[in-house]
Amino acid sequence: MFKTEWTHPPVTLTNAQQATLDKEIEHISDEVDYASDLISNVVFLHGSTSGPIIAVEGYDGIPDILFLTYYETPDWEELNDLD
Repeated sequence: MFKTEWTHPPVTLTNAQQATLDKEIEHISDEVDYASDLISNVVFLHGSTSGPIIAVEGYDGIPDILFLTYYETPDWEELNDLD
């Protein structure tokens, strides 16, 4: 399983949220050969798009670490709205 690193000071997750994150990291680790192969993945911690999420990304040149960014209230935008 890949190691993880927060892109900001670590966030305290509930046991359920940590279990959700761990399960997703395990799945990603099974599906890609290197962490750097992952472009982006979103882990929904509350079961809806309006709750907290963690963005999981791989960085070029770092094959064994996935980087985590926590968003308490994500600000979603429609692709059609982006110019």
